[in-house]
Amino acid sequence: MAGRPRNPQLDGDILDAARHLIRTAGSAGCTIGTVASYAGVPRSTVYSRWPSRHALIDAAIAPLFTNPVPDTGDERADLRSWLDADDALISGPFGIAAATLLATSREPDGPMLADLATAIQQRRRDVGRRFGGQDEGAQVKIRAVYDAMWGRCVTTGPDHGDGPRASSMPEELMRLILDA
Repeated sequence: MAGRPRNPQLDGDILDAARHLIRTAGSAGCTIGTVASYAGVPRSTVYSRWPSRHALIDAAIAPLFTNPVPDTGDERADLRSWLDADDALISGPFGIAAATLLATSREPDGPMLADLATAIQQRRRDVGRRFGGQDEGAQVKIRAVYDAMWGRCVTTGPDHGDGPRASSMPEELMRLILDA
């Protein structure tokens, strides 16, 4: 006999609660209990979906790293598409949660930060292979661009100090990579 069907809306509510708590209270404030309370569900509901705090936080920031690098054959359009998509992710709730996690973790060598750092590095390598190939100069530019996007998020928060996300940044970064 099967139990009650799982409510898929709760998954999103719980992940939204986890992202909110990471942004507002840091990684230490994102416990199963606080997430459950904020989402308005019992702790058992959270545990039935994620077996640990680590798994919950990984799931909360996972959308940052599942966005494929475009490859339509038009390098300029693909690069702009990647920059726009990653800039929106990094500047949005997923990126802010990840940046807060990086900045506030009390476990600098802990598994959550290791997973996050590995995912960020893998994304940067994927983009580097797609847009830089074997050109060392292009690789350096791509690393600088990715680091600039993350650095802006970590140091200035969601509004980057100048109102909503600076829409010119992706264009400026694209010129750096392709035109310089």
